[in-house]
Amino acid sequence: MHFISYFYKMLMVCLLVCLIFPYSNTKAEIIPLDLVIDAKETLFGIENFKPGDWAERTVKVTNRGREDFAYRAYSEMISGSDKLYNALETEIRNGNELLFKGRLANANLSSPRPLKSYEEEQLQIVVRFPAELGNEFQGLQTKVLISFTAEAALPGGGTNQNEIVNEGNENTLPSDVLPKTGEENPIVMILTGILLAVAGVLLYKKPAREQHFL
Repeated sequence: MHFISYFYKMLMVCLLVCLIFPYSNTKAEIIPLDLVIDAKETLFGIENFKPGDWAERTVKVTNRGREDFAYRAYSEMISGSDKLYNALETEIRNGNELLFKGRLANANLSSPRPLKSYEEEQLQIVVRFPAELGNEFQGLQTKVLISFTAEAALPGGGTNQNEIVNEGNENTLPSDVLPKTGEENPIVMILTGILLAVAGVLLYKKPAREQHFL
């Protein structure tokens, strides 16, 4: 009899604990960051690019997801002449706002650009062949990749610095994400992959007759 009484007491304690601490659904909620770059796959395809010449292209950056994010951009040479790559100059603007001015080899948006959900902005990218360069650049070519990354916007205006990097060649790629659970900050650890949007080929061909550039 004592055993039965003890059994019922333990059963009541278990039921009480179950009522106080109900089962928690820890299923992860996937929150994608949807970064879209609207530009030709080959942004700059320039022939006979000579000292004093310049070219401008526009890239549209869109946040098509339901989460705010901040994005960055940077360039890297993937083939061709280091000499030409390090000689070319570039500017990146958003309207009248100058975001970067300097060597193409150093081109980047080091400060994250915030972009709210379902908003977009346009970047104007200018590449210049400095007029003071001479004919030692004749016949050189370089291929440059401009990469864009998006990262979750954290409370207080910061961003998550841990990035997942994916590679691809299409203008629109699915974003990589990490799960959000109820036990973590709902914004922390929401990441997206890299979008390889544009790859430009800058050509400087030797003319049919010898020319000397001052």
